[in-house]
Amino acid sequence: MKLKKINVFLIIIPLLGFFFIGVGIPLNSRGQLLSLTNINDFVGIWVNTDENTSGITTIKIGANETHLDVNFWEKCHPEDCDWGEVTILYESPVTVVYTFSDKITTNILTLLTEEKNPQEENEARVVYDLLVSSDNVYTDGSNRDYTAEYYFRLSKASSFPWEVGTSLMALLALFTLINIVRRYKRRLMR
Repeated sequence: MKLKKINVFLIIIPLLGFFFIGVGIPLNSRGQLLSLTNINDFVGIWVNTDENTSGITTIKIGANETHLDVNFWEKCHPEDCDWGEVTILYESPVTVVYTFSDKITTNILTLLTEEKNPQEENEARVVYDLLVSSDNVYTDGSNRDYTAEYYFRLSKASSFPWEVGTSLMALLALFTLINIVRRYKRRLMR
């Protein structure tokens, strides 16, 4: 009988630890570990904070182990112009180059952090902004070259699936733990 109790504790204690360990870990607004060197900090749909911009309006970024898949949209009428997806090696600084028929656009992406302190200090969280320095060099000899800076905030839509997935995973872990305890109790009563 003692052997069975020890086996249950060997199963339940690690599960409880795994389930509750995430509570104290500092996470960014997308639920990822805080680290400015993490490739996944760039992942999501970024929206220009200036709704009236005449330049870059949206950036969609995906990632795999060593590369970023980046897609820019620029203000056009009636719909924003899609610059197309570019795959780049993740390195510092993150640089995305687009070559058009009349210009070359070099965009340097920099994550900025800002501490947000709501009512209480223990609720402080980090919010990311994405700064894009866009250097536009025209190749048609028109001397229209310019540099622009744009600020982007991560779209709430891009973080929603993670939040739902995390909640579902937490519920699944809790139900699994309850089920294990119930099965163990039934075996002890036999």
